[in-house]
Amino acid sequence: MQATAHASYWQETAGSPTLYASLDDNVHVDVAIIGGGITGLTAAMHLKRAGCQVAVLEALQIGAGTSGSTSGHLDATTDTPLSQLIFDFGEQKAATAVTANREAIDQIEAWCAGQPECEFSRIPSYAYTESIDGLEALQKQCATERKLGLNSWFTRNVPLPFSCVGSVQTERQGRVHALRYLQHLAAEVHGDGCAVYENTSASPPESAATCSVETSGGRVTAEQVFVATHSPFLGISQLEFRVFPYQSYVLAAQVEDEIPDALYWDDAKPYHYLRLASPHDPSLLLIGGADHKTGQPLDERQRFAELEEYAHRRFSVRSICHRWSAQYYVPADGLPHVGRVPGSERIFAATGYDGTGLTWGTVAGMLVARLILGQPHPLEEVLRPGRLTLMASAKEVIAENLDALRRFTVDRFVGGERIDSHEIAAGTGRLVSDHGQMMAVYRDPGGDAHRFSPVCTHAGCIVHWNEAEHTWDCPCHGGRFMPDGRRFCGPPSRDLDRAHPLPAKTHKAPRESN
Repeated sequence: MQATAHASYWQETAGSPTLYASLDDNVHVDVAIIGGGITGLTAAMHLKRAGCQVAVLEALQIGAGTSGSTSGHLDATTDTPLSQLIFDFGEQKAATAVTANREAIDQIEAWCAGQPECEFSRIPSYAYTESIDGLEALQKQCATERKLGLNSWFTRNVPLPFSCVGSVQTERQGRVHALRYLQHLAAEVHGDGCAVYENTSASPPESAATCSVETSGGRVTAEQVFVATHSPFLGISQLEFRVFPYQSYVLAAQVEDEIPDALYWDDAKPYHYLRLASPHDPSLLLIGGADHKTGQPLDERQRFAELEEYAHRRFSVRSICHRWSAQYYVPADGLPHVGRVPGSERIFAATGYDGTGLTWGTVAGMLVARLILGQPHPLEEVLRPGRLTLMASAKEVIAENLDALRRFTVDRFVGGERIDSHEIAAGTGRLVSDHGQMMAVYRDPGGDAHRFSPVCTHAGCIVHWNEAEHTWDCPCHGGRFMPDGRRFCGPPSRDLDRAHPLPAKTHKAPRESN
């Protein structure tokens, strides 16, 4: 079963992938890595080259998660304004973060050498505004980028077929075919004492004398474990209270306009981002945006409609060829959490990349590999999970966690629809009231009904049916499940429970644990 209703452009154009076997025995390695995306595979490459035995455990297939559904931007800046990072962390730490992202693009370029199918290219970026009111902020952004070592300047010439009043142009950014790059990394990692395992779901790691990870096919013991799942995947931990799940949407559109090969994004809220899909088709444009908190709009299909309307207003669109969405995690203080899990010397995690996951994922993979190898890095303290940055994060932490608490409480009283499962269209799902209990019901294309508890197996919030992607999504911490209740991504470690009644309304909300 495909994880979501829409495959990304990368997934549909990557060609026939190498298939890796599932784990079917107990194994011992130096490092176990949970997650076969950009972060896990980057770390695995560094560790293998250092002589470590590594096992990469991927629950589905390489690139099935966020790394295979990005827009493929390689951007050295951050979604959080750099001036804000300087204010919150100081100029030296902000410069360290920007330098690491620049080096991440260099790393991807080096590993793509001799691999033309990865379609890596150095291109400029344009952060632009369509409003006079946005000029002052862009000019300040330009000055800040230059201060932090980026080759940037302000220009009023934005090479787009609609009216823009100015932009910050930054040289030597990049683009890549996201999935082919991941497939290349996986092929390099697999073999010579290292292994990639697909269709091998894992539980959060246990830490004792050695670390162990229970999987669907056997137990993996290791000296170190890296949780590289993009989301917090440690049970209920403090990281859920510091990073927050959002969904972003992408269209691939054939356009009549001539668009120069570059990265583009505007200053709207939420912002839109653009790039050419491939150097082999200069009329195929990726158009992204319409972001929202995971599981919280009334109808996710409307977000695709909004993005199509945006595309038709600004470009001469011939056709929409692909549409998909991806989840990302926003950090409260503007920087990812990467490093040792608080309270553990042997378990590492990485999460909170915001909208620049390919570069931050590459940074995270490099940093964790360095930490495992005992090599210090100036980013270790900057990105340390569990860091206290009250001034930078307090407002977001309070607002986002109050929102999660509200959804935990209110959704229990809304109740499901009082309809028979036969009234649910084939291939779709609904929350229904079944003898006074709320149930998640999915009718498969053959007409058979599958009933689940709507309670997310992570922290007990109520999942909602995503009609755009045909998933069950949790509005609190971003757990997502396939139509048949199997875990797709996010913090949950278990599938939805089958035909299990909703807990009593007196159930207490989860509290933060350290």
